[in-house]
Amino acid sequence: MAKIDELSELLIEELSDFKLQINKLETVSKEIQAVVIKPDISALKSFMESTLQLQNEVVKNQNVKLVTISNKLTNSNRYPKWFLALLCVSLMSVFVVTGYSIYQLQRISEMKLLEYEKGRKEIRTHFYEFLESDEPSKKAYLNWKSAQSLH
Repeated sequence: MAKIDELSELLIEELSDFKLQINKLETVSKEIQAVVIKPDISALKSFMESTLQLQNEVVKNQNVKLVTISNKLTNSNRYPKWFLALLCVSLMSVFVVTGYSIYQLQRISEMKLLEYEKGRKEIRTHFYEFLESDEPSKKAYLNWKSAQSLH
């Protein structure tokens, strides 16, 4: 029995130590729950701000370069002024020559009629001059004409 008493005393002692340890754990747990942890993000914040500032500068530089490239590309697509002037003069020349050609083509029938009348007058004049200068031919022509009018 002495052993049981010893064991029971040891068990009681261990239980009281265990109870003390639980009480300590409860007080530490309450202290931990009462502590408010505020993280210090000032170093992280300053790093993020400097990185953001650097990124903004890079974006601004890229935008300036993009605008410059865009302007150069826009200006490179334009035709030179001398080429445009030459093109306009060439087109106007083609239109003038085409218009004049159409006008001349329309006048061909009129010109043919005028030339026919001119040739007819010249032939008559030449024929009458010939008859006036050559008497035997004139008599032969008059005889032929009177013979034609009788038939």
